[in-house]
Amino acid sequence: MLSIPLKYEVSSERIVKFKLPDSIRPGRYDLVVIINPEVEEPPLNKTQAERLMSFAGTVRFEGEDPVRYPRNLRNEWQ
Repeated sequence: MLSIPLKYEVSSERIVKFKLPDSIRPGRYDLVVIINPEVEEPPLNKTQAERLMSFAGTVRFEGEDPVRYPRNLRNEWQ
């Protein structure tokens, strides 16, 4: 599977064209187009950033080895 992130300005005709890389050979493929509108997020002001940083170092992992835990979860999926 190949993911190609693109920024694209959609015109009033709503026609999208793009060239695929040479590594894609001619043939039948399933293509998925995800429309994700660009949204400008306001930057964190100092107060929000300070509140966010108050959580730094507060999360603790209690239990077995933190590397073994996700490995065991993956083993359950197989």
